[in-house]
Amino acid sequence: MEPSDSFDVLCKFAEFYYLQRSLTQEEISTLRDFYDKRLRPTQKQHAHSEKLLQAIKEASDRAGQHLLESVQAASSLDELRPAALPSPPYTDNQLVVAQIADRLANLVQTEVGKCFEKNFGALRQQLQNALSSLDGAHSAIPHPASTVQAAEAPSPALA
Repeated sequence: MEPSDSFDVLCKFAEFYYLQRSLTQEEISTLRDFYDKRLRPTQKQHAHSEKLLQAIKEASDRAGQHLLESVQAASSLDELRPAALPSPPYTDNQLVVAQIADRLANLVQTEVGKCFEKNFGALRQQLQNALSSLDGAHSAIPHPASTVQAAEAPSPALA
């Protein structure tokens, strides 16, 4: 934000939120003096802010690159999950990678389950029904062993 932009914002704030009317020329002049003496960032402060923002951006880029390298080096999600972390203390990147891997693994598992159910759910249900029918039919057929035992048992009427 340029210094003139921040002064304009200050004026708008005073007009709309504080005074609820337009500023007079005298008020604008007084506000300008106050802004110039107390609020306007110096060139040194502006340069320091720019350096700080650049350092933050570079650190963020390095962290992102490190995360990408960690993920690319892994041959499976299990290598990235929390259980695969070395003993504490953990680095922030290790924890982030582990959390991302754990979440991705859960998402993949859920998605595979949905796809399986969508593509093979009806077939699975048909197979379960067929197996249940076979079990029911199998239990209704007399087994040869129980038929032989019934034939060998003396009839109560003959005894």
